[in-house]
Amino acid sequence: MKLEELCDIKIGVQLLRHKIKEKEEEKEKLKKKSISLKSIENFGLSEEKIEEIYLKKDVSSEYYTRKGDILLKLAKPNDVVSISNEIGIIIPHHFAILRIKENMEVDPKYLSYLLGSNKIKRQINKTLEGGSVSILKTSYLKGLDIEIPNLETQNKYRNFWDLISKKSKLLKKKCELMDKYNSKLFGNI
Repeated sequence: MKLEELCDIKIGVQLLRHKIKEKEEEKEKLKKKSISLKSIENFGLSEEKIEEIYLKKDVSSEYYTRKGDILLKLAKPNDVVSISNEIGIIIPHHFAILRIKENMEVDPKYLSYLLGSNKIKRQINKTLEGGSVSILKTSYLKGLDIEIPNLETQNKYRNFWDLISKKSKLLKKKCELMDKYNSKLFGNI
């Protein structure tokens, strides 16, 4: 099945048209949160890496995160995240927004893990264009062949991937803490 049969796919908003500098008059500012390229890592959305921006006027509601959205970075490494509770954050043009169609029995988190899998990433890497910065085109995304099992199987895989992701995050945190400990312990030597 083609991805466009499962999801509505669009690009986030071009924020340069809407942003204003912080020094401009305070009363005209709309303070909002926006996802940055660094916000998505390891299938998760990092709260501390979400940016605060100021807008001249608000953007359309279609560019705000909704529960069940899948965001895919259009630049390498093409990280993916499924939005579960981070509602109302602006999605910039660096991301594709995938919204599962109403009649489809697809778990958003399962689909995000599938799109972030090595198999799909290899397919995507074969098509990327450009020099040092390769950008994924939505036309390719729409034509991507995806196999979707029944919901029960999707849930089993999703639960397994959730555990692996959680363990990976804990191991990363452990390494960071060990590095911090070592630098404090041996930093003065």
